[in-house]
Amino acid sequence: MANKVFKFDPIPHVYTLNDVPMENITSVTGSFMPLEFFDDYDRDKGTDVHHAIKRICEGDEAKVKFASCGYINAWHRFVTAHNFATVLCEHPLYHPTELWAGTLDQFGLMDNRESAIVEIKTGPDHPSYHLQTAAQVDLLKVNKIGCPKLRIGLQLFEDGTYKVHRHTGLTDLGIFKAQLNVMRWMKRNNIK
Repeated sequence: MANKVFKFDPIPHVYTLNDVPMENITSVTGSFMPLEFFDDYDRDKGTDVHHAIKRICEGDEAKVKFASCGYINAWHRFVTAHNFATVLCEHPLYHPTELWAGTLDQFGLMDNRESAIVEIKTGPDHPSYHLQTAAQVDLLKVNKIGCPKLRIGLQLFEDGTYKVHRHTGLTDLGIFKAQLNVMRWMKRNNIK
């Protein structure tokens, strides 16, 4: 069997396996949000903060253009308060049997050295983020990378503060996969 080539192109946010586009966590969870939930400014802000945190995690904080920005200060406060140690940062993965993909914001250890998925947000909280972290845990498990005990939504604020949202729903992954299957069924049947 030939090697599978998995790629992620962040600009159009497209994942491919052997050049075939794949459904992804963002498109599935985004289907639960009203179109006006985010505008271009909010998306760009979130992307910039994610890129900055990735550079920080890679030990390249000197190249972060807005290192003193409140969102970055909030990240540093979270890391310090929860003794968070990054294992994987902005890491794309795909599900080899169900053929969907996603990018982990952060997978690491926190507090009492418990493994955690941390989904970073710079805007308002939304229930679909619970589905997002459940899907990310599934990707880690199926790829035999880890089995995080905690699922965290980390809301960073411009004033340098943060809020931790613990995701504990036992049905979150089932809801994610049900919506993924509904989207696939709609696509197969040309329903928009």
